[in-house]
Amino acid sequence: MPKLICFEINEINFPDVEKYIKDGKLKNFARLINEYGYSTTISESDQGVLNPWVQWVTAHTGLEYADHGIKRLGDAQNANFDQIWESIESLGFKVGAFYPFNSKNKLKSASFFTPDPWVDTPIDAPYSVKLIHQALKQITSDYAKDKIALSSYLKLGFGMLPYMQLRHIPQYANFTYHYLKGRKWYRALLCDLLLSDVFVKLYKKNRPDFATVCINAGAHVQHHYAFSSVHYEGEIKNPEWYVPANFDPVEQVYELYDQLIGEWLEAMPQDTRAMFITGLSQEAHDRMSIYYRLDDHEAFLQEIGLQYKKVQPLMTEDFILWFDTNEQAKAAQVLLDGVVAEGHDDLFYVQSADDNERSDATTASLFYVDNRGKDLYIQLRPCNRKYPENFTIKSGDTRIKKFEDKVSFVSIKNSGHRSEGYFIDTNQTKEHQSKTILLKDVFHKIRAVFDTRAEA
Repeated sequence: MPKLICFEINEINFPDVEKYIKDGKLKNFARLINEYGYSTTISESDQGVLNPWVQWVTAHTGLEYADHGIKRLGDAQNANFDQIWESIESLGFKVGAFYPFNSKNKLKSASFFTPDPWVDTPIDAPYSVKLIHQALKQITSDYAKDKIALSSYLKLGFGMLPYMQLRHIPQYANFTYHYLKGRKWYRALLCDLLLSDVFVKLYKKNRPDFATVCINAGAHVQHHYAFSSVHYEGEIKNPEWYVPANFDPVEQVYELYDQLIGEWLEAMPQDTRAMFITGLSQEAHDRMSIYYRLDDHEAFLQEIGLQYKKVQPLMTEDFILWFDTNEQAKAAQVLLDGVVAEGHDDLFYVQSADDNERSDATTASLFYVDNRGKDLYIQLRPCNRKYPENFTIKSGDTRIKKFEDKVSFVSIKNSGHRSEGYFIDTNQTKEHQSKTILLKDVFHKIRAVFDTRAEA
């Protein structure tokens, strides 16, 4: 019976891919687009929910945000609605999922299921894959500090042995060399190369009827390095200390993805149908936005005298605090709203990335706080320049000196999210590929494949 694999290449910009194709690069992308064309997917326009951890839930459930209500990274671990994997499993098919964004493992008998690093849900995978997952969770959590624990090196080393393709050894070595030279984006490339190798091996061993795999280095690189692309047409430039002038990280990650597409298609049985989905895409920022991350959330919160039940750091500058009561959360919000920079009223941007309107208005307030009852979602606000030396912040009568030593530089934000994404179905010719589809309808397109097979 024919099988289906969905390749989720998060937020890749197909119009930019086509520009590199015109440069004579990306032959596998070119073959896919020339043979099958692509549809533009349309998601919600509200900036507050225009994030991958919201919109991939939409693609995986067929529900818009108003219906599924998942807004933050990690929220899926508390969700009870059906996702595409258990929906198809209920029809009697074997299912596997590898690093799906913001998704919960509810499968009864998974071929494999490995969640993203921010969702606390069971893992169905060999012990070696669990070692890799544990290492990637630590690396992701400490990304801003550029810290990889010795235990993570050991876990990666032992975990990847059964999966690493021998032909990739020179590539692993090359990516590692550049990362050690301070070119941080190579770590993202290295992770996606490893994840692809693991997925291919898991897929070949288990041969599920339906499988998904999600890779994210492309989204990460675009967010942080789009200004360095040869096809960026704006006026903002990344400084030399951030990206050397002779590097184009966007081209590098696209070339890696082009390679992986060729390897995925090579690994698939001949009658396997493939869908390629980006979820969203990105557009270049029109201002300089610099992001930092607290090094030790617990120590900082203790220093300003904030009491809480639990803290969970998220992807970069954001984290969640839990409390026993709504009143405790409200009191914590008042305290956090009062944390300000001393003598720098114009350093932080007022608007959060979740705001629909964006302006250059600035403030001295360090934190953006979203009160959700018994928990607070908090962002360390982006700023328009690097933190000054001997940077002092105030919280009531408490003064904290040299705050720059309590955070790590994360990135210069180069691009943000667009509601348009892209979709390719290898069961459709270029002439019959729909021009546009709703992102939520990706769920129904996948489900229809297996409804038809179940009826046959």
